[in-house]
Amino acid sequence: MNRIAGLYSGSKWQKDLFHRYRDFFSKIIYACRLPQEDLSECQVFLVPRESNQEALLQAQENILAFLRRGGLVIALGEITVPWLPYVRWIKKESCYGFIFTGTAWEKGKLEKSFYHLLQPSHPLFRNLTIDDLQWHFHGYFTPPAGAEALLEYGGKCLICFDKISCPPGAILASTLDPEVHVGYGVVEKPKKFWENILIWAADWQPERTEFNGAPYGLFPPAGES
Repeated sequence: MNRIAGLYSGSKWQKDLFHRYRDFFSKIIYACRLPQEDLSECQVFLVPRESNQEALLQAQENILAFLRRGGLVIALGEITVPWLPYVRWIKKESCYGFIFTGTAWEKGKLEKSFYHLLQPSHPLFRNLTIDDLQWHFHGYFTPPAGAEALLEYGGKCLICFDKISCPPGAILASTLDPEVHVGYGVVEKPKKFWENILIWAADWQPERTEFNGAPYGLFPPAGES
């Protein structure tokens, strides 16, 4: 089982989340200490939404070195400064509304398009239906050449898996934020996807793949469109 490090930026829901799933995490890293942190003892580095982006930016070379050693970086939510190599985040408001009935959140209407699950057999989606993934998202990604888009909305990538740009390491990036909802404990729908992420990460193994030619150290900035 892989050793997973989680980044903690001070939000109460993050504290509650890491405590609730403490059996999966070998190490919790305070964001302010990240630039000096040694990640070599872990195989997976998980960055939840609402993490300290400036601390991540200061640690970008540390994160890149972790990938080069064969680590897996899981980035959830917005990437508003260029701390994550190769994957570009594009700002877009949430496009999926919920209706609060007074006792529970119910699915609202999709505004324009339907979610499209491109790789339903991927272990991340084990025992899930497309409905289990439809709550909302926070922007989308422009993945690098060779990366796998796993979920799309209106032709835009919401979840991508990049094992090409930084071998033998890999990046899983998602603008869906199951960990936030599980941490707050309000919406149950994202729980299955969140737990699938943890189970998959615990067993993930790096693959030896050919480098696609993109230079190491490429940190694309966030965009507006």
